[in-house]
Amino acid sequence: MPSNKKENNLKAEHNIAPEYISDEDYYDMIAKCAYYKAEQRDFVGGNEIEDWYAAEQEVNKQNFYRFLT
Repeated sequence: MPSNKKENNLKAEHNIAPEYISDEDYYDMIAKCAYYKAEQRDFVGGNEIEDWYAAEQEVNKQNFYRFLT
């Protein structure tokens, strides 16, 4: 497991804040991202689940180092 100093350096390098993300904030981030994905396809139906999964992956990727703590 990386030392705190090394972990903090990685967070700083990737411009990632070290604060905790609550479950509500996490859900809201995914919901907003999924909404924008639906908006990009003009809200054409049938892809809501795909939008949600893609948004979840994107949020997880953007916040990977936050989940280490």
